[in-house]
Amino acid sequence: MATQKIETQLSMFHNIISNKPSSVLKAQDEIDRSMESDAAGEEVKLNLDATSSCQFALPINFATLPLCGLSLDNQVQDEAPFKTLMNNLPGMVYRSRNDRNWTKEFVSVGCYQLTGYRATELLGNQLIYAQIIHPDDQEEVWNQVQAACAERKPFQFCYRITTASGEEKWVWEQGQGVYSASGELQALEGFITDITFAKRAEEESRLLQTMIQAIANADDFHSALAVAIRQVCEATGWNYGEAWIPRSDGILECSSAWYSSNPILEPFRRQSELTTFAPGIGLPGRVGSSQQPEWIPNVSITPDSLFSRVQTAQGCGLKAGFGVPISCQEQVLAVLTFFMFESRQKDERLVQLVGCVAAQLGSLMQRKQVEVALRQAEAKYRSIFENSTEGIFQTTPEGRYLSANPALARLYGYSSPTELISSLTDIEHQLYIEQNRRAQFIHLLQEHGVVVQFESQVYRRDSSVIWISENAHAVYDDTGAVIYYEGMVEDITERKTAEVEIHKALEKERELLELKTRFVSMASHEFRTPLATILLGTDLLKSFGHNFSDDKKLKQLNKIEIAAKRMTKLLDDILLISKAGAGKLECKPTIINIKLFCQELLEDIQLISTRKHKVDFDCQGECSQLEMDEKLLHIMLSNLLSNAVKYSPQGGTIQLQIICENQQAIFRVTDEGIGIPESDRSRIFELFHRSSNVGTISGTGLGMAITKKAVELHGGSITFESQVGVGTTFTVCIPTIQPHQYSSIEPIRRVG
Repeated sequence: MATQKIETQLSMFHNIISNKPSSVLKAQDEIDRSMESDAAGEEVKLNLDATSSCQFALPINFATLPLCGLSLDNQVQDEAPFKTLMNNLPGMVYRSRNDRNWTKEFVSVGCYQLTGYRATELLGNQLIYAQIIHPDDQEEVWNQVQAACAERKPFQFCYRITTASGEEKWVWEQGQGVYSASGELQALEGFITDITFAKRAEEESRLLQTMIQAIANADDFHSALAVAIRQVCEATGWNYGEAWIPRSDGILECSSAWYSSNPILEPFRRQSELTTFAPGIGLPGRVGSSQQPEWIPNVSITPDSLFSRVQTAQGCGLKAGFGVPISCQEQVLAVLTFFMFESRQKDERLVQLVGCVAAQLGSLMQRKQVEVALRQAEAKYRSIFENSTEGIFQTTPEGRYLSANPALARLYGYSSPTELISSLTDIEHQLYIEQNRRAQFIHLLQEHGVVVQFESQVYRRDSSVIWISENAHAVYDDTGAVIYYEGMVEDITERKTAEVEIHKALEKERELLELKTRFVSMASHEFRTPLATILLGTDLLKSFGHNFSDDKKLKQLNKIEIAAKRMTKLLDDILLISKAGAGKLECKPTIINIKLFCQELLEDIQLISTRKHKVDFDCQGECSQLEMDEKLLHIMLSNLLSNAVKYSPQGGTIQLQIICENQQAIFRVTDEGIGIPESDRSRIFELFHRSSNVGTISGTGLGMAITKKAVELHGGSITFESQVGVGTTFTVCIPTIQPHQYSSIEPIRRVG
């Protein structure tokens, strides 16, 4: 195939292409495909990239191929596609020596379009390429190439050149060294292309960004105009710029904002200060009326009817001039005019650039006008504003304070309105506790135009929380757009606190009523059974006692006694709960032999247990002399043990374990009973609450509440673990005091 015949001869060009940037060359694959096309050698068009409209062909330059050592004999037709590609490459392919002159051994025909010099002028030493490079960039180019060659890496960089016509261009170069088999640097091969357009676009973009920032930071509209005029002139080389502002009658007069690069232009400035333009008259008047830019290639030869200051312009040497309007909502706010000492045809890019600046100035002026209107309104109502006892505000729709009175600053905890405005810059996220509250506020304003008694919780400066009530309305401009929101704020924290307290009191009253209802229900049920037993027993003894044997009489009396004790126990429990609720239940510690105390208690528990129950006792540690309230300890343990027996109807082992160590006594009561369902565990210590699985097992729902209170009076804690159908373990931990420590340690919650 044709490509196989010349493949080795094209190694230089392939070396160049293999290191191309994607934005400049994407031709490698296309070149390879073109080499595999038919022998007719038809030209292949290539696209640089998807965003480029540039198409070019990449051929070999046969006129210069011998300089590379390429033979042309019998290969012209085979190399025709490559010639087409090389000659149309948008730049210059080269081979040069690595010397200070960059002596060229080969250049493609693209060198002429790039530099203005033909290939024959750049080859050898006829024209030193180093002289084309901008003086400020020559050393940097040399250093970049030498550093890359030292590491045997490709190089790429940007620099400036001066063309044959004297034009300054920015170019991008990429290349690499060519080495012999022994590693010796023989030459440099690379590609250079024009990037002047991209560089200028980059510089203009940077200028626009800088200008927009400066305009945004300007104190007022005239300051912004001065910044814009100066930067446009300095960046584009125009010598003079000024601004014209319309009066209320439409007449344009000269602004204080202007720029001059030369004192010779002072007369022109003085005449401008004395001149005004009616709509449609003169350059400023025509631009203001048409709201379109206007360009004059040479004002010094323009008729007086079109440019009234022509004589002054001639005297100062001004020629090219153009004007651009600053508009907002189809209203001209100002006209900018620029002049220079050279005659120049219309530059569309410059007009577009200045047009962008004018658009920014238009937005800024509108904002400044709004601020002026707000200041005027503020001055009108200053006395009311400053002396009001309620907070008054004006905010932007975006959530920034425009104004606030001293009362609002005090309400939010700031020393002054200025501090409030500078600190609260994002009302939605800095002020409201509920994040979507500001959005709700704005939604109501948009829907109704006003909000009344809009209540919210907000943060003060010290992060404390208060309640406020807002009344506000929206303020619109002539077009119906919202300018700002204004309104009043009232601190309603005391009222909201009172409402909360009332709510708590009502809730407490509801709970007490519920407790009373449950107590009456429980008492009527629990008293009815033992009373019925007592009444029945006494009635039997009264009516038939003379016929009963002594054993039968004793049996009836025992039943009456048990019923009476049950009633007494219930009354005692109620009395304990009443004392605890009133804060009158006291803890009076005494020295107790805990082990002996529990053994005696277990003897009583044995009496209420059945043969199906087995009671185990385990005592560990020194428990013979500890300080506790004997009465409360008895209530606590007897409730736990009696419940263990009562809620183990099928029998099983009841275990009481005591561990005395580390200045605490641990009581652990374990049963093998019905267990506590998951749904009841959070309420197990509530008054009158009984688990949902107790069935017909009697109980008042007071025992666990009393037990917890007894534990708390000792400064202890109670926890439990339970599994339905398996059993329950209650663990009580009580801090203890040994007798020898009594004088040095105050008992926890000791009373009396």
